[in-house]
Amino acid sequence: MNELTKLYDVHVLERHSPGVYIVRVGDANDIDSISNHQDVRWIGPYEPFMRTTSDVLGAYLVQIVLASDIQISDIPMLSADLIRYGATTAWCSIDMCEAAYESGMDSPNLRKIASHEDVMYVQRTFSLILHNNIAATEVGAVAVRASSMLGLDGSGETIAVMDTGIDNDHPDLLGRVVAINTQFGLDPSPSDSNSGHGTHVVMTVLGDGTGDASTVGVAPDANLVMYALEHDPTGYFGRQGSIYDLLSDAELKTARIAVNAWGSNGNFGYYTADSRSADQYVSNNPYLLPVFSVGDNGGLGASQITAPGTAKNVLSIGSSNNGSVSSSSSNGPTLDGRIKPDLVAPGEGICSARAEEAKSVVGSVCATGTHSNTRSMYMELSGTSQATAVAGGSAALAREYLREVAGINKPSASLIKATLVNGAEDLGTPNIPNNDEGWGQIDLENSLNPTHAGAALDIFHDDSRELQAGFSLLYSFDMDASKGVDLTLAWSDVEGSANAPQSESRLMNDLDLILLAPDGTTYIGNNFANGISVTGGTADDLNNIERIRLPAGASTQTGEWMLMIEHRGGGTQRFSVVLAADATLIPKADLTTFGNSILPSSLTPLVGDLVSVSLAWHNQGTLATGTYRIQLEDVTEGTILYDSNRSSLDGGELDSVSFFAQFTSTGIHTLRLSLDTNNQVVELNDGVSGTDNNVLEIDVEVTAQGLRVIFLEDDGTIPQSSADREAAASVEMDVRNETGLLLPFVVVHEGTGERPVSLTVSSVQEPDLIYPSILNSPEDQWSRTINASGPFTLSGQGTENDTVHLLLDLEDLSASLDGSTDRYARAGTFVVDVTARYQNQPTVSHTQRLTFVIDQVDSVDVVPSGTVGVTAQPGDDTGFSIGVRNTGNSAAQYTMTCTSSSQWQIMLGNSNSSSLEFEPLNILQDLSMDVNVFVPDVADGQPAAGYIDEVTCVVTSPTDPTLNHVEIVDIAVAELRSFQSDLYGPSGAIGPGALAEPVYANTGEIVYFNHTISNNGNIDMGFTVTLERGNPTWAAEMTYEGQSSTTNLALNLAPGQSADVLLALLVPETAREGNSNTYTLRVEHSAQFFTLNTTSLIVSDNLDVELIHSDGGVVSTPIGDNFTFVNLVVSNTGNAALDLVWSYGLAPDGWTVNYANPPS
Repeated sequence: MNELTKLYDVHVLERHSPGVYIVRVGDANDIDSISNHQDVRWIGPYEPFMRTTSDVLGAYLVQIVLASDIQISDIPMLSADLIRYGATTAWCSIDMCEAAYESGMDSPNLRKIASHEDVMYVQRTFSLILHNNIAATEVGAVAVRASSMLGLDGSGETIAVMDTGIDNDHPDLLGRVVAINTQFGLDPSPSDSNSGHGTHVVMTVLGDGTGDASTVGVAPDANLVMYALEHDPTGYFGRQGSIYDLLSDAELKTARIAVNAWGSNGNFGYYTADSRSADQYVSNNPYLLPVFSVGDNGGLGASQITAPGTAKNVLSIGSSNNGSVSSSSSNGPTLDGRIKPDLVAPGEGICSARAEEAKSVVGSVCATGTHSNTRSMYMELSGTSQATAVAGGSAALAREYLREVAGINKPSASLIKATLVNGAEDLGTPNIPNNDEGWGQIDLENSLNPTHAGAALDIFHDDSRELQAGFSLLYSFDMDASKGVDLTLAWSDVEGSANAPQSESRLMNDLDLILLAPDGTTYIGNNFANGISVTGGTADDLNNIERIRLPAGASTQTGEWMLMIEHRGGGTQRFSVVLAADATLIPKADLTTFGNSILPSSLTPLVGDLVSVSLAWHNQGTLATGTYRIQLEDVTEGTILYDSNRSSLDGGELDSVSFFAQFTSTGIHTLRLSLDTNNQVVELNDGVSGTDNNVLEIDVEVTAQGLRVIFLEDDGTIPQSSADREAAASVEMDVRNETGLLLPFVVVHEGTGERPVSLTVSSVQEPDLIYPSILNSPEDQWSRTINASGPFTLSGQGTENDTVHLLLDLEDLSASLDGSTDRYARAGTFVVDVTARYQNQPTVSHTQRLTFVIDQVDSVDVVPSGTVGVTAQPGDDTGFSIGVRNTGNSAAQYTMTCTSSSQWQIMLGNSNSSSLEFEPLNILQDLSMDVNVFVPDVADGQPAAGYIDEVTCVVTSPTDPTLNHVEIVDIAVAELRSFQSDLYGPSGAIGPGALAEPVYANTGEIVYFNHTISNNGNIDMGFTVTLERGNPTWAAEMTYEGQSSTTNLALNLAPGQSADVLLALLVPETAREGNSNTYTLRVEHSAQFFTLNTTSLIVSDNLDVELIHSDGGVVSTPIGDNFTFVNLVVSNTGNAALDLVWSYGLAPDGWTVNYANPPS
C-alpha cells in the first residue's frame, strides 16, 4: 500500500482488515492503473450497503463514523445534512456524528447518509440492560459442600457483586457484608427498590438460607462486597467509571470473584471498549476473575453474546435447564470466532431472596418467610443473570478448593477458569465445544473430585509458569489413559483492539496445548469431534482456553505421556494447566538450544578483532537441572572458545552468558554450542534419549584485515581501541532539535598496495525487542547518504592516502520541525551498517554497525469542542467531545475519566463507561472522544429546569505522569413540560377513554369521582380543567381547594406536585332505567397540549357481592377439637341493597358445616 500511495493520488482512509483497505482515489483515471498493479487483486467502489447493517433500520439513535480526511470546515454542514435527512437532533465531531430519530431510522434516509462521501460507517448505539429470564445440586455444590467430601462453603472467600442494589438487612446475609459501594452507581442509595434483581443475584451466590433452608446459595459462608449501580427514582441501570476502575476497587476490598449479571443492550458479539477494559484489568491483575452473563437473546441466531461477556479473560456464562441449554440463553460465538459462552449453569426457576423494599418485582413467590411489610422474603426468577450468580458461587468454591485442598495460596483467574472448564458436563448429545453451551455445564464434583468407576483420579495443577514467545514447556506423566484424560490450558491474554474489524482475531499471545501418547499419537487443543479430542487438525489461534478430552476407553495407552505448552507468538505469557487422569508427574529437565542461542556481534568479523558472543539456552522441562557444563567450540579450528560449569537452571527458565573471542584465520568458522557435555542432567531430550536438542551450529565468515570503517569521536579524533571504536559507533539523537544525524567517519586501509574501495550503507533498521538479531523496517521513512559516492582509491597502510574522511547523513523524512505542530522522529533504537570492500576482491571487507538511540518525547494536545450551551431535557442525553492528539514521538496511551457532580450517567465513545483508556495513538494521530451525558428522568420534580450539573473530564497518561488536563463543562437541564391525568370512580381507576368502564347508579344518587392531575415535568405548569356533559340537564360540580364550578377550574402545579379535583355527578330523580349520560374532562396546559378523560353514568341496579376467606382459603383443624371457626367477609360491591340467602356444599362424611349469625 505504501508503494501505491507514492505512485498514485491515493489516500488510505482505513485499514479494514489484513490486506483490505478503504481508500480515496483523487484521480479517477488512476483506477485502471491501480487495478492492473501486480499487488492489487480488486478495486471497486465503497458502496452504501457496505457502510451499514440492516439493524440500523428502526434505530432511534445512530453513530456515524467519518472519513479520516474530512475537513473541519465541512463538519457543521454535515450536521445540517443529517437534520435534512430526518434526524430530530444531530451533532458531529472530527471523527463521528450522532443523530437521533424520533420515529426511528428509515431506509431512504439511511441510504442518503451511507452515500455521503465523508461517511465511513453507520451503526446504532445502545444502553445497558439487566438479563433476567435445585441449582446448587445440579452444579455439584451440594456434593462438595458435604463434610464427608471436601467441606467447601465459600469460607475465606470474598465475592463482589455489581448489580441494582441490595437489601442489606435480609436475614440470609447478616454479618457477611464487607462493604456496600455506591460511588460507581447513578445515585448514592444502595437500596434495591425496584426489581430486586441485585438482592436475588447476591443470595443465589452466597445466601445462607436463614429465612428458608431450601434457598441456600452456592457459597453460603462467603463475604460480600456490593456495588449498587441502579438509579432508584427511575429504575435506570448503568454505571459511572470504567470496568477497570470497578474491578480495581473490588480487588482492593479483597474480592477475588466479581459477579456481573448484566451486559450491553446491543453490539451483540462485539469486542467493545468494555470488553477490552475487562481484559486489560485481568491481564494486569491476574488474581481476580470477573464473571459475566452472556444475555437472554436465545433464538435470535448466532453471535448474540452481550459485551463485556465477549471479553477473553472473563468467565462468560449461559443458562441451562434440566440438562439442556435454556432457549433464552444467548448463542455464540463472538464475531471474531471465539468460543462463547465459556460455560453454562442452571438459570431457570431459581428461588432466591426478594428485597423488602423492591416494588416492581416480576418474580413469583417461592419458599416461606415474609418481611415486616408482609411481602415474601423469596421470589423465583429465570435467566442468564441467575445462571451467572450460580457460576459466581461455583467459582468461589473452586477457589476455596485450590487454596485449601490443592495448596495454591493465590490461584489465578485463569486457573479457576481452567478448573471449572476441565470438569464441565457436556449436555445432551456430546458435541463440545459449541456455540450454545461452550465447554458444558459447571460440574464442581467432577472439577474438584473426579473419579473413574468409583475410584478417585489424580488432579495436577500448574499456575506458576510463564513462557516467552518461541519457547515451549514439557511435562512428563506416567499415565493410564484408559480411565479418561481431561486436560485444560488457560491464560489471561493481553487486551485486544476494540477498533479493529470485529472479524479479526483478538488473541495477542498464542499458546498451544499438545499431548503426545507413548506411541507418538498427537492431540492438539480444541481439535474435537463429537465431544472428544481427535488427532490431526490445526492449532487454535483464536481462543485463550484450550482443552483435550479423552473419555474413558477412548485410548488404552499407558506409559510416559508428554504434555507440551508452545508459545507461538506475542509477548511473555503466564498460563495455567489442569489435568485430571490416572497420572503421576515425572519431573524432568530438558535443556535446549534455539535459533538465537549463538549470537555474535558480527557474522563477518575481521581477523584479530574482538567479537562479542552471546550464548543463551532454555530449560523447557519442569525440573531444575542441577549443575551442568556447556561449551562453545570453533569446529573449524578445533578450539574451545568457551567452557563453563553452570549452576542449576529451574524449569521453564532461560540462561545466558556473553564473552569476547578472536579469530586468527580467515574463511568460514563453524561454531558449535553444546549443552550438558558431561551428561550430568537426566533430560527428556538429549543425545541419550528423545531428540537431541542440546547442540546448535552456526557459521561465521572471518575476513582478512585490509579495510576498517571507524566512526570518529566527538572531538573528531579516530578511536584506537576496539572498545572505543564500538563506543563511537553508538550515538544519541537530539530529537527536539534535529530530524537527522550528520556523522563523520573514516575508511582506513590496513593492507598493502593501492586498492579501489567501494562503500555501501544499509537501510535504517530497528532491532526486534525480543530477538535483537532480527532487524525490522522502521515505521518512519529514513534517507541515508554519504557526502562522496566513491569508489575511493586508498594507498597502502602508513602512506599519505591510506584514509578517506566522509560524512554519513541520516535524515528522518517523516519528521518535521518547521510546521505549527512539530513532528518528532519516532523513538527507538536503530542501526545502520556501513560496509567498505575491495572492488576487485570483495571478500576483503569490513562492516561497522552504527547504533543510534532516539529518546521518547511525551507530548499531547487536548482540545474540547461543543462545550458551550450544552442542554438536555430530563430523560434525554446530550454531550460534547474532547479531542486528544499525540504530539510526542511514539505511540502513547491516554485515559479519560469524566464525573458528574450529580452522579448522572456518562458514557464515553461507544462504551458504557465514564472512564476509558484510549487505544494507543500513533504519532500525530488524534481521537475525538464523545462524552455522552444522560440526564435522568424527572422524579419528584427533579432535576428542575435550569439546574446546572458540572461534568469534569480529566485526561491522563500512564506513560507521562505530568499530563493532567482537566475540562469542566456545565450541563443545563432544559424545560420539560409533562403531565398526566387519571380519573377514579367508586370502584377505582376508570381507565383511558376508549376502554373506560361505565359506572352504574340509581335515580337520585350522587356519584363521586376523583380526577388526579400530576405535573411530571420540571417547571411550574398551569392547567384549565373543563367538564363537558352529554346531557347538560344532569347536575354536576367540580371542586378544588375552595373553588367550585359546573364547567371549568384553573389550577397551578409545581414540578412533582399532584392535585385532586373532586367531581360530584347527580342522577336526576326523573331518570329512568337504562338512561345514561357521558362526561368528558379536558385538562389543558395549552391549546396543543391537553388530555381527555371520559366516563359514563348508566341508570341501573348493578348487583354484585364479594365473599372473602380471611385466612387465604386454607383451614387448619387440630385433631381432637370439636369446632373449627372460619372468618368470612362479605361485601356488597354493587349499587343496590341486597337480600342474602346462605348455603354450602356437601360436607365430607362425618363432618357438619353451619353459619353463625350470617347477615341477610
